Amino acid sequence: MKHWKRHLGGWLACWAGGLGLAPMVSEATTHDEDLVVYLDRADMASQLPPYEVSGVVPMVRLQFHYGHRPKRQGTTFHTARPDFEIARDALRQFDALPDGTPVGLFLHGVGDAESIMGPELEPVLHPEGRSPEALARGGFVDFTQDLVRRVMQRLNVENIQPDFVILDYETGWRKGALGRRDGEVNPVAYREDVEKLWQLARDVLPARLREAGPELMLPYPSVEATMAFHAWSLRRRGDALATAVYEPVDAAFGRRVAASNYLDQVRAWTTTDLNGWPQPVVEAIAASWSSPQAYLADMRGKRYHGMPVKSGLAKVWADQRDEIRAALSWSPNVAPWYSRPDYGCPEGADVEAWRWAWAAGLLHDRTHGVCRMLFFSAGGWSEDELAFAGRVFTAIRAMPAEATAYRPNIKPVPIEEADAWLAGWVERTKHLINSQPAEP
Repeated sequence: MKHWKRHLGGWLACWAGGLGLAPMVSEATTHDEDLVVYLDRADMASQLPPYEVSGVVPMVRLQFHYGHRPKRQGTTFHTARPDFEIARDALRQFDALPDGTPVGLFLHGVGDAESIMGPELEPVLHPEGRSPEALARGGFVDFTQDLVRRVMQRLNVENIQPDFVILDYETGWRKGALGRRDGEVNPVAYREDVEKLWQLARDVLPARLREAGPELMLPYPSVEATMAFHAWSLRRRGDALATAVYEPVDAAFGRRVAASNYLDQVRAWTTTDLNGWPQPVVEAIAASWSSPQAYLADMRGKRYHGMPVKSGLAKVWADQRDEIRAALSWSPNVAPWYSRPDYGCPEGADVEAWRWAWAAGLLHDRTHGVCRMLFFSAGGWSEDELAFAGRVFTAIRAMPAEATAYRPNIKPVPIEEADAWLAGWVERTKHLINSQPAEP
């Protein structure tokens, strides 16, 4: 049934296009209270589906470069796969989904894929060693834009209609990309890149950076200078993703498709990252949804060094809730990234306490209106993790609408009260989970 419906829908789309009929346009949903949990297939491997929980679904993974796959002669890790191969893999995954399943397209490797098919290398969005040029021109968008367009058009013809487009594009764009050669930052190359950047990008640099000159970033920029540069460079990255990815996706499907990129988010107040760096207020991003991350494994960051596991766990948990609340305070469209329950748990630590902190984070976020959750932790889940997560997902999906409704004007987490906050939410979570009826 699914196959003929898909092909009929694709034929109708082609027929309408041939007649010059405009596609029906609809805006992305601003907020949907039904929770959808997207799990990356690389996480779950053969364990999919891990449990029969409504709304817990695998992402449809579109692998844009070869990565660790078997490669053709002359290709590398980052060589782009042909558009028909990418679309073919997506079709296989889509056909395995039950009818009515929300479709989350995970565009893995997009922006990092490069072509070696022509006489010259078609670059990734931000090639290593060409950071000044990438920042000045807003990314090398042409190849990525064309590849995304061709893949999405193939999916649309097959009547695969995504509910959500998911990106994990983290490459380059920050200060650490300046002076990078062969994977390492060279001090001489760093100075060359900074000076070249001010020459090439003078017209697009914000006044504050333009007037200060390249000396602002030499030899060791202040925290203030670094944050100002990062705020500008990440806006440039967002613009590149909009041109190369979000716009071709929307054009292919004739509507605004909800989309997010890992760590791109609006932020209503200044927060602190895992290494103690301040994260500034962000009023707008290119993606339609924010995607902060909530990996408890961040406890390995410099901000938590020297802390006992219990205190470090509470503080990283509170910092991550603060980040998510800062995004929610600005907009309901927030889709955080999470890991499997035990990911990052230190050797010898209390695994049960770690799991309950993980579950308490999900409950907190759902209670404040999060309705899209993205899971990736680069490894399979144990049977115990699957069983525990299944109980948690079942419980939070069964919560009444009034308990999960989005409420604006959320306040920051008082980080000095991290231990009490975590303890309180763990208690609430245990009560919710343990009050669920036992399976027959």
